[in-house]
Amino acid sequence: MISSLKNFLTIRPAQAEDAALILGAYRPVWPEEVVDQAQIQAALQDPSHATVIALWGGKAVGFADGFLTVSPDGVRRWEFDLLGIIPEWRGQGIAGQLIQTNLAQATAFHPQFARALIRLENIASQRVFASAGFLEQPAVYYLYVARLPVKSHFAAPLGATLVPVQTFAYNGFWLEGYLTEEALWAARAALTETGDLAGVLIHAKRASDRRAAVASGYDLVGAYRWWHYCW
Repeated sequence: MISSLKNFLTIRPAQAEDAALILGAYRPVWPEEVVDQAQIQAALQDPSHATVIALWGGKAVGFADGFLTVSPDGVRRWEFDLLGIIPEWRGQGIAGQLIQTNLAQATAFHPQFARALIRLENIASQRVFASAGFLEQPAVYYLYVARLPVKSHFAAPLGATLVPVQTFAYNGFWLEGYLTEEALWAARAALTETGDLAGVLIHAKRASDRRAAVASGYDLVGAYRWWHYCW
């Protein structure tokens, strides 16, 4: 039935007024997450973001969101942050269309490459991104996050950078560059009481850095690899 209705599917750039539609698609994809319409709308209004939405009959059945970041050494990167298709519409080729449309949007930001961080066990996402031309990178990273701020003052040491991000689910910082306990604490010190998040990716071989993250109040989320796309 769904296959026969694909001709009525619309894929277009999302606007701020689409926040409620996106929320309606977000919840069945990630039911365990707490996210609100205001946060989604704020991300849609962020000039570094580009979002595409798939609509059928006035309902969002999928979406893709990405945004620009700049590395500590000045490399412009397109972060393919979210790809969501509601369960009953999966397997129809919509994900690939959303990826390609979002990549086309990304060219206006002049990134040097696009990347998606995919969990090791998420085989479905790996297949979709591979079909879209993304290449799996060999290194495995562990993602650690902290949500509780600290009130003491910690300045990021030389060589460590806090990259600000705004997503559909949270605002916060990604810690990149030279990783020390001081840098980990500095990321938490930059958080507020309003649900921000500090995240850091640590190479699987850096056991001492992983221990430092735990000692600094970070929780392990899982193991991931980067997938890269070059135009």
